[in-house]
Amino acid sequence: MILQTDNLLNESGLPFEKFGCTFLCIAYWCNQISKKSKLQPYLISIAKEAIRLEYIDDELKIIEWEKVFSLFGVKVKYYGHCKQDQECKENEFEILKWKKPKHTHFTCGDGEGHKTYDSLGIRAASRAYKLEGKRIFKIL
Repeated sequence: MILQTDNLLNESGLPFEKFGCTFLCIAYWCNQISKKSKLQPYLISIAKEAIRLEYIDDELKIIEWEKVFSLFGVKVKYYGHCKQDQECKENEFEILKWKKPKHTHFTCGDGEGHKTYDSLGIRAASRAYKLEGKRIFKIL
């Protein structure tokens, strides 16, 4: 499991440690769907290409969700912002949005709103975050 604190990611000059959670969630799901692990140099090259194409901004905020997935070779349909209690259907998966005062964090979910991958690692401090919503995707 690659974390936002990974030295290779952060030596790239991209702000993975501060803003990389959503991008790393996409990378996690692409690994799960394609059954191929992507190493840090590959993730860095995809992030740089996504910035160049304006699919993400220079703080790694996702602008074009489906297009970022496509850079990993995965085709999805993005359903957008969904309520926190909405469950995933067959061939769907979720990225969860967590909030605490002045901070937002994204993790991968199990389809029912529970964390399965957290790019910050599983930490006691994560309990301070409250689930605010989710992004749901369908595998095409």
